[in-house]
Amino acid sequence: MWKCHKCGKPVFFAERKTSLGYEWHPECLRCEECGKRLNPGQHAEHKGVPYCHVPCYSVLFGPTLYGHGSQVEAHTSFGKNVNREGTPVPRSHLEAKLRLYNNYFEGKAGIVQSRERNGRLILEGSLRIFWGVSNVIHLKEDNDDRMPVRRRKSCLPHFAPESTPTSQAEDL
Repeated sequence: MWKCHKCGKPVFFAERKTSLGYEWHPECLRCEECGKRLNPGQHAEHKGVPYCHVPCYSVLFGPTLYGHGSQVEAHTSFGKNVNREGTPVPRSHLEAKLRLYNNYFEGKAGIVQSRERNGRLILEGSLRIFWGVSNVIHLKEDNDDRMPVRRRKSCLPHFAPESTPTSQAEDL
């Protein structure tokens, strides 16, 4: 019988996953960073530890170019402000949104760090940005536009002998 590389417990033949030269339980073969379940041969590894290809491995161990994980800072003349449409967002507003974002991901891998360099706010971490949004985005909890579902009388359960379909429909 084989032993799982992660937990050290016995692995039965029918459930074993062979990857990185070791045997794993299916639930133990997960990305070390985000916890996503991985398939043998379809993931990356670093120092014997499995990672999903995108985004974890590429963010943690990918190329260190400017803007891609390096600590190289831009010169003060780089990226001067040009006339853009609209008004700039105040820094206090960005910092408030960043605090809200980090509170949501507290204790998880999605936290974004911020610092100031050359008078600019620098964000560090994995952050997905969608450009070209012209309207305000509301979270699902704030803007619930789902249609209420009405149940047909024929779909109601008939397991209670004292209740009739009409009385059940009135209760809903």
